[in-house]
Amino acid sequence: MSFLEEIKRRKVIRVGVTYLIAAWLLLQVADVLLDPLKVPQWFMTALIVLVVLGFPFALIMAWAFELTSEGLKREAGADTADESPLPTLGHFPTPDERSVAVLPFVDISPDHDNEHFTDGLTEELLNALRRVPDLRIASRTSCFAFKGKDADVAEVAEKLHVNHLVEGSVRKSGNKLRVTVQLIETKSDTHLWSESYDENLDEIFSMQEDISRKVCDALQVTLHAKDVPNPTTDDPQAYDYFLRGLGFFTTKGADLDYAIDMFTRATQLDKSFAKAWTQLTVSLALSAIYHGNADSCERAERAARELLRLAPEQADTYSAYGMSLLAGEKYAEAIVQFEKAIAIDANNFDAHNNYARAAFHQGDMKTALEMFEKAARCDPEDWETVLLSIQIYEKFGDQKGLMAACREGLKRVERFLQIYPNNQRAYYLGAFTFLYLSDEQKARQWVEKALRIAPNDSATRYNAGCFYARVGDPDKAFANLKESITSRTWVENDPSLDSLRDDPRFPAYLKTLK
Repeated sequence: MSFLEEIKRRKVIRVGVTYLIAAWLLLQVADVLLDPLKVPQWFMTALIVLVVLGFPFALIMAWAFELTSEGLKREAGADTADESPLPTLGHFPTPDERSVAVLPFVDISPDHDNEHFTDGLTEELLNALRRVPDLRIASRTSCFAFKGKDADVAEVAEKLHVNHLVEGSVRKSGNKLRVTVQLIETKSDTHLWSESYDENLDEIFSMQEDISRKVCDALQVTLHAKDVPNPTTDDPQAYDYFLRGLGFFTTKGADLDYAIDMFTRATQLDKSFAKAWTQLTVSLALSAIYHGNADSCERAERAARELLRLAPEQADTYSAYGMSLLAGEKYAEAIVQFEKAIAIDANNFDAHNNYARAAFHQGDMKTALEMFEKAARCDPEDWETVLLSIQIYEKFGDQKGLMAACREGLKRVERFLQIYPNNQRAYYLGAFTFLYLSDEQKARQWVEKALRIAPNDSATRYNAGCFYARVGDPDKAFANLKESITSRTWVENDPSLDSLRDDPRFPAYLKTLK
C-alpha cells in the first residue's frame, strides 16, 4: 500500500476537503454578519488565522483516529501513549502458584518402538490438564524441548518457570500397557504423588482421566466433569493410531507423511473419530501450504467437511476447516470459518493466527494486525505472531507499536532459542528485530545461521530474500527468492519486498509464482 493509498484509506483527503468547504462557508457567513453586528475588524483577521491553523490539526486527527458508530477510535497504525497492544512475556510463578510442566514420557517398551505412541499420550495428558482453569501449564513446545535430555528438576523448573513437574514412562506390548507417573514439587524435589497403571489398551481413557484427577487432587485443584476431555472414540486401535500420529506431529514438525498416515488409519477404523478427523485436516492443510501438494489440499477439504458433520459444536472443527480453505487459497471463505471458531472459543490461538494470515493474503493489513495481536495474547509464549506483526506496524507508520513488537518478539524468540537452538525459523524471523533495533551485524549473523541450518528450505530462502531486500542487497535478495515460497498473494502484499518492486527482475520473479 503506497503512502497515497494509505492517506485515502484513512480518509485524510475527504476530511481535508470537508474542512476547506466548511471553513469557506464560515468565513462567508462571518463576512456578511460582522458589519451589521458592528464586530471589530480584528475579529475577522483572528478567525482567518484560526481557520488556517486548524487545517493541519484536522488532517492529523484524520490520520490518527477513525470515526465509527462506537465513537472516535485509534487507527490501527496510529501511535498511542505508552500503551502496547502486545502482552509481555515474563510471567513467573509465585511460590504458591499451581504451575505444571508435563515432560515427555519415556518409552521403555522392550523394542523401544512406541516412541510416537508415548509422545501422543504425553500430549493428551498435557491437553487434559490445560483445560483445568486453576492450573498454569507450560507450553507443549517448551515441555517437548526436554525430550531425551537428562535435565535435573531444578534446571527444568528454572527454564520453564514452573513449580511442579509431571513425568513418567510407558511400556507397551501388544494391547498391554504399563504406565508410571509421578508429580514432583520442584522447590523441594519431593514427590507429591506417584502411581503405576497396568491396563489394557481399551482402558486407556479411564487411566488418563484418573491421572488428571489425581494430579489435580495433589495440587488441591478441582477437576470438573466439563474439564474432562472426550476421547470421541471407543476403538482402542484407532486411538493407538491417533496417539502415534499426534506424537509424530508434535515432535517432527514439517515431516507430515507419517502423521497423515496414522490419522488416516484412525479414521478408517472409526469413521466417527472426530479428534482424528481434526488432526488429519490440519496435517493435510499444512502439507498443502508448505509443500504445495494439490492432492493434500483436496483431501483436507474433504476431511474438513466430514469433521463438520461429526462435531459442528467444536471450535477446533471450524479452525481446521478454515485451515483447509486457507491451503486452497480461499481466503474469504476461510475467514468465515475462523470467525465461527472464535465465536465458540475466544482464546483459540490457531483460529486467530490463521485468520491473520488469511487477511494478510487479502491485503487487509488492519485485520491481520488485529488478529496477530489477539493470537499473541492467546499464547503469551508464541513468538511468530509477534514477529510477523512487525512489518505491519511499519507499514502503518506506527513506530511505537513497531518498537514494542521488536522488543517483545526478541524476548520471546531468545527464550525459545535457549530450548531449541537449531530452529532456523526463529533465526530468520528474529533477525528483523535486530535490524529495526539498529544492530545490522547481529541481524546478518542470524540470517546467515538460518541459511546454514536449512539452506534448501523454501521459507528460509524467502525470508532471507526479504532481509537482503531490506538492507539494500538486491542481488542476494533475488538469489534467495529463487526456489522459495510460491504464494503470489503473500509476495504481492509483503512490505519487506517493496524495495525490489521497481527492479526489472521483479516482474520475472512474479511470473514464477502461483
